[in-house]
Amino acid sequence: MERTYAGYLGLVAFVATIANGLLHGGSIYSVLWGAWLSLLAFMVVGFLAGGIAGWMVDEAIRGRVAAEIAIREQARAAKPAPKKV
Repeated sequence: MERTYAGYLGLVAFVATIANGLLHGGSIYSVLWGAWLSLLAFMVVGFLAGGIAGWMVDEAIRGRVAAEIAIREQARAAKPAPKKV
């Protein structure tokens, strides 16, 4: 998930910086330099955001699985044992 977020945010920042530079008449070198820096910066931000999002999803799944296991264990403990004849 980290790499996906980093790739998307970096690409969006790169394209947005190039579009902004072209609209405002910047030189090609300064526009590409700014786009490259924004790509790197937003890749880092995207990697961190993706890591946090992945961690949150993992914790939510672990919590649900633990709750389901606890419910099943309680149901199993409350169930009377079968009698042997």
